[in-house]
Amino acid sequence: MDASNGVCTIKPNWFDATQYGYVASETGTHATSIQAAIDSAAAAKGGTVFLPAGEYTLNEPLRIQSPGIAIVGAHRATSVTLSDTGSILVTASDTVIEGLEIVHDQPDPSVTSPWEPKPYQPAILVDGATRATLRNIVFVNATSAIDARNPRGLIISGIRGQPLQSGIRIESSDSAFDVSVRDVVFEPSWSKDRRVLAYQASNAVAFSSINNNLTKAAFEGVSASNYAVGFAMGGDGPPSSITRQSLSNARALFCGIGLAVGSNQVRLAVQDFIFLGLPGDQSVNGVLVGGSNITLHVIGFRCDTTGQAAISVDGPSPQLATFRNVFIKDWNQQANAALGLPAKKRLHPLKLPPQLDSIGIKVSGNDLAEEVTSAIYAGWGAYVEISGDKTFTQTPPANWPIKGGNVDKINIVPF
Repeated sequence: MDASNGVCTIKPNWFDATQYGYVASETGTHATSIQAAIDSAAAAKGGTVFLPAGEYTLNEPLRIQSPGIAIVGAHRATSVTLSDTGSILVTASDTVIEGLEIVHDQPDPSVTSPWEPKPYQPAILVDGATRATLRNIVFVNATSAIDARNPRGLIISGIRGQPLQSGIRIESSDSAFDVSVRDVVFEPSWSKDRRVLAYQASNAVAFSSINNNLTKAAFEGVSASNYAVGFAMGGDGPPSSITRQSLSNARALFCGIGLAVGSNQVRLAVQDFIFLGLPGDQSVNGVLVGGSNITLHVIGFRCDTTGQAAISVDGPSPQLATFRNVFIKDWNQQANAALGLPAKKRLHPLKLPPQLDSIGIKVSGNDLAEEVTSAIYAGWGAYVEISGDKTFTQTPPANWPIKGGNVDKINIVPF
């Protein structure tokens, strides 16, 4: 099949949605013809429903309830506008949706104040489906882009756009496994209007994996720009059921909080994560950890500009949180703005509870040694190595549980 530039060679078990009563000049009626093509594919025990280049409007949900069905468009040349009740519902196994541009009719931010998106249903809802694949889809301005509930073998890749309230949300009340989200970029590509960005900064979450019993859930090569929270991870299952969750090669740019890890029973590995906050004190934390029985390992984290601590670990009895190869710059901008004093003199870059034993901190700078040493050592019980004009190294206490060479390093850059 060649669907580039809207050109497609129809093969057996391919169903052209425009051959089922589609009238291009009419709006609000295209769901019927597309659903008829889907039903024909279902009757054939599977097939591909092709949406040629053009504009489509859905005034009711498309339902994929039989296995082995693919909906394929001509990439951005296939534009699908969803009305208040329009969405794509996937409940069957081995479903593929690819090559679509999805649009919501949103208020004009230049004439609406205060602005907020319309309360649409998720553009695509995957509910209990096995081996669903969503790829190469542009969510131009969806209120909510993808909502996956109890998925198994879910693959999401090549996603772009500006979801205005929720980007990708994975939630499981039962169990979910083999979830892969990769090559996804959410950024202000539809509107950079200050009212739209203000709404997103206060309300929107780009990626969320919550209330989950997850095994092998991986987010890789993902980026969020201008959201209240870039990535929200949480769970409520037994420790053995939440394993091997990972976030790698990820970016949270101009977000209020980069990564929020909360609820209970969470095991998360993070590698190569960049957070860039909003100017001044508009952002809160690069990483915020709360809840209980949380195991978090972070390797490779760059944090630039936060209103408060760059890394804040709080909540009852976290199991373990380790940070390695961490670069922190311009933390606690709220103190800088409020007091007119260097932020490092008012709040330290890390907020860590005493029970986090395996945190090593390396602080380097010209005048940080005397200011930081006592506060970090006494307040956090951590091994501290400080270098600068006034070099000072403090020996850890006798009961300090350092094992082998597993001492984590955090580099804190002064203003």
